[in-house]
Amino acid sequence: MLSDDSAELRSALKGFLVKDGELVADRWTGLLTSASRMNGDDISVGLNSFLEYIFADDSTEMRYMLADLLVEELDGLGVDLTKFLRGYLANNSLFSLQAQPGDAQMSPKLQQALSLVNDSLLRKGVRIDDFFGIMQRFITLPAGQKFVAEVVLGVAERYSARTIRAIFRLPPAAESTRRKR
Repeated sequence: MLSDDSAELRSALKGFLVKDGELVADRWTGLLTSASRMNGDDISVGLNSFLEYIFADDSTEMRYMLADLLVEELDGLGVDLTKFLRGYLANNSLFSLQAQPGDAQMSPKLQQALSLVNDSLLRKGVRIDDFFGIMQRFITLPAGQKFVAEVVLGVAERYSARTIRAIFRLPPAAESTRRKR
């Protein structure tokens, strides 16, 4: 599905990956996993096909959706990791930190991310050179550079806003909304 140039199939794929104007994370990660399984559990093959699809000229909207999804996921993982580390350090008396109840427990999302890295990259013998080669290839594209800038800027905006709120002891921001393009 990822490598077919047929307009009908690309439209069907977009319909599968997008619900209510947003990418569905489970669907695109499932697609990557399926593509990897078809190639002997080589996630780099699935990732390469996915990136070719995302960086095609007719996939600008999908790139923006993916950037927004990555910002959401990376920001959430950062918050979960910070809470976990704060709780861990407070419980082990390494520092005098005030932990919230449950901080020292890994969130399901953080456990899933660590499992994905461990299972997909470390255990299956993915060649890290292949992985970084694919990433390097797409970062040299103007669309790839813009995509990376979108994600980095989005995460930085959220981190800055959260830091300012913490410094001035403001309540957490309302549910995040997608950025307008």
